[in-house]
Amino acid sequence: MLGTATNAGAVHDLKLLCQLGVRFPHDTVLIGDAGDQGLWRSHGHAITTHQATLASPLSADQRQENRVFTQTR
Repeated sequence: MLGTATNAGAVHDLKLLCQLGVRFPHDTVLIGDAGDQGLWRSHGHAITTHQATLASPLSADQRQENRVFTQTR
């Protein structure tokens, strides 16, 4: 499925999605990029890259998974 939306000014994609009230069927898998880290909060079947923090840097396996994910996406 492909959807488009516009907005006056700069708005993050995830914020725009929430503002529009877009809902997906429960069994739909959503694939997002690093900017969509909170997508799983509103949709349980969302897949995004691993996110590093200062307290918890990415392991070598997580970095490799991110590489494979971004190449596949």
